[in-house]
Amino acid sequence: MKISIILPTFNRSKILTQTIKNVQNQTFEDYELIIVNDASNDNTINIIKQFKAIDGRIKLIDNNKNVGCAKSREFGLKQSFGELIVFIYDDDQWDNNKLMEQYN
Repeated sequence: MKISIILPTFNRSKILTQTIKNVQNQTFEDYELIIVNDASNDNTINIIKQFKAIDGRIKLIDNNKNVGCAKSREFGLKQSFGELIVFIYDDDQWDNNKLMEQYN
């Protein structure tokens, strides 16, 4: 595993699909996407589970109580296996070559 991408999220079901697809469209494919659901009470968890079921690079950490972005990142970091760590916000949109350029 070359890159671990850590994505904390809370109640962002309306935009999370777009962010996950954006990561999946990266030209660099040797990554794990660790999504930390920070005790969302909308449809966020179901969206993550749908993506996780079809993409083995996606990991889910499901906080049982809301701890905030910084702590959620820390939880993701503890579960990561990549040589490099990259953080993404749940409303970010990357250029498709971002990971490739950063890795190189």
